[in-house]
Amino acid sequence: MQQRFDVAFDYAKKIMYLAPNPDWAGKPDAFDRSGLWLLGDGDAFKAVDVASDSAALKAGMQLNDRVVSIGGEAVGKRSLAEWREHLRTAPIGTHVAIRFVRDDKEQTADLVLADRIAAAAQP
Repeated sequence: MQQRFDVAFDYAKKIMYLAPNPDWAGKPDAFDRSGLWLLGDGDAFKAVDVASDSAALKAGMQLNDRVVSIGGEAVGKRSLAEWREHLRTAPIGTHVAIRFVRDDKEQTADLVLADRIAAAAQP
């Protein structure tokens, strides 16, 4: 994650100050293209958010789905950071099979990766 601000706290006044640093301009945030916000959950990743109008939502994924494999590979074979990098850098339009468990039933979704923020809207 990029740190774009220097932060200072005035505890007595309960104020936080943010000052842009050299990383502020020209470096867009790197969202992954799945629309999933995943957290580790034992041998799986739990979907703690599914973004509106995202690849994951369009593929039928829901909050609390437990992802057990991505692209046919068990999620435990890579770190969560490595999976996020993979989902961020795979080309737009890539089909990714996501195997997940919902209500004790294993299911598969076909995500078609897409940018969440159009390139024209990024700084």
